[in-house]
Amino acid sequence: MAAQALWREFEYHIRIAFRHLQMLHVSAIILCIVPGVFVVHLPAFAQSAFLFAVLALASLPVLSLLGNLKAMAQLALSAFSGRRYRTERYTSEEVDVTAHKVGLKKVPKVFLTENPQIFSPFTLTFTRTVYVPQNWHAKFPSPREFMPILGHEFSHVKSKWKNRLEVFAAFALVLVLAVILALQTVMLVAQIFEVLFAIYMVSAVSWRNEFRADRKSADALGPEGLISVFEQLKAESGSEEGSYTHPPLEDRINRLMKLLDTGKGKCPPGGGRA
Repeated sequence: MAAQALWREFEYHIRIAFRHLQMLHVSAIILCIVPGVFVVHLPAFAQSAFLFAVLALASLPVLSLLGNLKAMAQLALSAFSGRRYRTERYTSEEVDVTAHKVGLKKVPKVFLTENPQIFSPFTLTFTRTVYVPQNWHAKFPSPREFMPILGHEFSHVKSKWKNRLEVFAAFALVLVLAVILALQTVMLVAQIFEVLFAIYMVSAVSWRNEFRADRKSADALGPEGLISVFEQLKAESGSEEGSYTHPPLEDRINRLMKLLDTGKGKCPPGGGRA
């Protein structure tokens, strides 16, 4: 219990700091582009000072991302080694209906797990497998909330090729811009820009993917279930900050609320509301 409380406290401070890291991230990108193209005309001492400043500014968001990547790697590895923890296959007619409503012909495998590394639902699109923590199922036992959660995860499977294409396009854009910048400034500035802009673009694509999964789930099952889930999660966390991979809960709620206001995203006849 003490370890869980310590982790929650650490996670809270990370969320609070995330907005500031975003500002540093964007500032470092702008520095590489605007003053960066003129650095070749500066004296050697000024060039060194500028490069040191950019490296220092860029180090914080990069180190923060490394922490996120480490957590994601541990999450994926723990899923593959899930035999050490109690894992239960979750099947029901509602799961099958949800998958078909999202547009999947083959229903992904859903597992409830007690793996402590898995503290929120996530999907391995390569294996079409969804992992949901047991405490999430206990927290959202109603099909009105649990099925939209699965609908969101199933949407990641449905959109996996679109997401991969967007990631590829993002890296292509980063490469082109980095080459252009390299022709205008010193190589180190272009390399820093390339790393920072790649991180920024991957984050943007990941946010877009999450918003798209929310929308697909809402179109299939109605937005009310996800709104209820996100509002409860926001109340429990005490923060609205997002992460490099997930947008803030408040933004996601607002987008879903607009579907209610416009009458879109309504559950079709015979749909999944409990």
